[in-house]
Amino acid sequence: MANMKDVAKHAGVSVATVSNVISGKKFVSPELKSVVLDSINALQYRPSKIA
Repeated sequence: MANMKDVAKHAGVSVATVSNVISGKKFVSPELKSVVLDSINALQYRPSKIA
């Protein structure tokens, strides 16, 4: 199962950027958001229910 580090590496961004895209609390450019979301889908990332 993929984690946020895997998504960040796949997208070529930081873990913080992945977190910001998922949480929606900070601005991320639409282009970068698209890249991260594509990586999330490609890796079938799902947030941990425990976290």
